[in-house]
Amino acid sequence: MTRRFARLPRRRCVPMRPARFTWLLLAFSVVAFLGFSFFDVETQTALFALLGILCIVSLVYGPRANKPVRRKPWRLLTAAASLFLVGAVLRAILAEAGGSLIVLWYDVFTLAGYVCLGSALMIFIRERRGERDQGSRTDAVVVFVGAVLIAWSFLVVPTLATDGKAPLLLAVTSVYPPIDAMLLFLAARLAFTDVSRVPAFWLLLTMLTALMIGDIGYAVALAYSLDIPAVLRDGPFLIAYGAMGATALHPSMVMLTVPQEARVSALARWRLFTVAAAVGAPVVVILLNPPAEISDRVVLAVGTALLMGAVLHRSVRAVNQHAASETVLAMQATHDALTGLPNRVRLSERTTEELQGSAAGGYSVGVFFIDIDRFKVLNDSWGHSAGDELLLAVAQRLRAVVRECDCVARAGGDEFAVVCRLQPGLDQPQAIAARLFSAFAEPFALSVGNMVHTPSIGVAVAGRDADYTAERLIRDADIAMYRAKDAGRNRWTLFTGAMHAAVAERLSVEQDLRRAMAEGGISLHYQPIVDLQDEHLGGFEALARMEIDGRRVPPDVFIPVAEETGLIQPLGRWVLRESVRQLGVWRTQSADLQPDLYMS
Repeated sequence: MTRRFARLPRRRCVPMRPARFTWLLLAFSVVAFLGFSFFDVETQTALFALLGILCIVSLVYGPRANKPVRRKPWRLLTAAASLFLVGAVLRAILAEAGGSLIVLWYDVFTLAGYVCLGSALMIFIRERRGERDQGSRTDAVVVFVGAVLIAWSFLVVPTLATDGKAPLLLAVTSVYPPIDAMLLFLAARLAFTDVSRVPAFWLLLTMLTALMIGDIGYAVALAYSLDIPAVLRDGPFLIAYGAMGATALHPSMVMLTVPQEARVSALARWRLFTVAAAVGAPVVVILLNPPAEISDRVVLAVGTALLMGAVLHRSVRAVNQHAASETVLAMQATHDALTGLPNRVRLSERTTEELQGSAAGGYSVGVFFIDIDRFKVLNDSWGHSAGDELLLAVAQRLRAVVRECDCVARAGGDEFAVVCRLQPGLDQPQAIAARLFSAFAEPFALSVGNMVHTPSIGVAVAGRDADYTAERLIRDADIAMYRAKDAGRNRWTLFTGAMHAAVAERLSVEQDLRRAMAEGGISLHYQPIVDLQDEHLGGFEALARMEIDGRRVPPDVFIPVAEETGLIQPLGRWVLRESVRQLGVWRTQSADLQPDLYMS
């Protein structure tokens, strides 16, 4: 007998996700930075080369693994890292050959790397809709101008005034601080979008910060002839390499090219502090390094003017945006979002205005309440999009048939209202109603076909001496509209006082019916059904009767109300259950009754 053993499945070799390498690479660059001062020149050069190669590999592998929508900015970052690495290697090689101008070949590759880096940042900004955010652009300009003023006063001018150096070397070296200011501008543009939950951005910001610190270390050493420790001059570039590669490896790197939803939000405190610090740059320059040369004063004056202009532009734009937002909010509060017509709130306001001016103007005010017949059938058959098309078409036609002094509004759902001025002897309700009916004369060309719909119109008129309010006038027109629907639709009805009394009575009956059903005010009366030929009792007819507060309500009054309100269903179930129960009781208690006795 052979024994069979189940084989365990082999473990597949699953490659590590890029996120696992992210922090390893960044941690390695930090360790290299901390130990940089303890290494000799050869080891330092080897570290630069190793981190540069790791950065380039990460920039190639990361986008392939994480699959961002746009690959171009990552190719530019790869080119930038490659150019930086070539420049660093050339610097180490050419520095031993001697000659300050020979070292400029290093700057050619480094400056080209900065161009690629800036181009990648611009793509990130454009993809995240930064170009459309005028506020962030203005704030970034303020930061840029402030940084340029600081760099010009404390780095560029002292560098150009250094003795014993080749002018070309000084000119090229003085270019780095403005480049760093431009990188700061692009970083601020990207930071002022919503990147708070994007770790890849903070890694990218770490890389830019390290680059700027390294450049500033070199600029300070040259401008003031200081012996800056190598860990402060060259060490930050190790962090830059590690952070750049980690940016590409982290899965959130895909978010750097995902469009940001355009929304208005309050300024973050850090953003406000950054902009305020940049605005204070001229004050810092004047207090710590007053300009002596005419050129320095011109740069300071131009920079200050640009700062003030940017701040003024930002303030004016914020005020205009606030005013525009107030206008939009007011429009949304008083107008219908679909048709653009005044809504019920504005309808009430306009009716009140017309009523207040009717006495002095010598006219009466009429409200025409319009309901589209069979609108629910269209919605149920073709969907709400077809219903919206019809509402838009009706709104356009109503605008076309009313006068300039009239107000067309959407009261809600498929109901519209027109507020009109009625001049004595000239504008009669029937003439205006005829114009409104003409708006429905032709079929409506909808996407689902040509549809014919008719209106039911209720009209209420307030005389010049009547004590009418807008709410009452609109309510009366609404009541008259329902009376037109009850009369068969496709007609208009003028409101009369009797209509309001009928509505009030109907509401009273409805409340009484609800109370009666809850408190036992409904009873059944049984009418015998007898065969006249042989006088045989065949069954009974159950009749519902209602009594509330000691008074009886006739069936022809409360039954129609029950049918309109839907109360007829629970009422019918109760009547059926109670009548059948009573029939069972009679069959059990009386032997004289026939077994085929029925209840109707």
